[in-house]
Amino acid sequence: MYVKVFDKSPPPPKGKRGLSRTVLSSVRKHAKWLGLSNWTIYVKWKPVDGEYAMETDAKPEYYTAYVHVDLNELKPQFVDEYVRHELFHVRLWAYTATVEDLAHKKAFEHIRKAEESLVSDLERMPLWDELYAATRKGKNCEK
Repeated sequence: MYVKVFDKSPPPPKGKRGLSRTVLSSVRKHAKWLGLSNWTIYVKWKPVDGEYAMETDAKPEYYTAYVHVDLNELKPQFVDEYVRHELFHVRLWAYTATVEDLAHKKAFEHIRKAEESLVSDLERMPLWDELYAATRKGKNCEK
């Protein structure tokens, strides 16, 4: 797996470098857990439109994703949740893009909402708390 700060990304704002390291660590951990080890994931520090702290773009045919992170909007206590959410979008990207391409334009918003709901459900599954607890206890959850 290759997780890298996008070359043309500005450096993290002063006072946010620790948070940026936390984000990169979380991306590496969750990418492995979600089976994205053969992907190149670029992280770019930049403002994100709307009320969100992260957004993602993916090119599954090239196993490449771009995770855009607004460090000024991101709350440190929610890093893992945001990263999980965005990487689930990466995992599902090829499927939802195909469905969107084949669907009638009127169905597009329904498909987007269904994907968002599925990603939110996956992100909030109780197994994550158990996985984090096991990891904190020193159990090897990397396999």
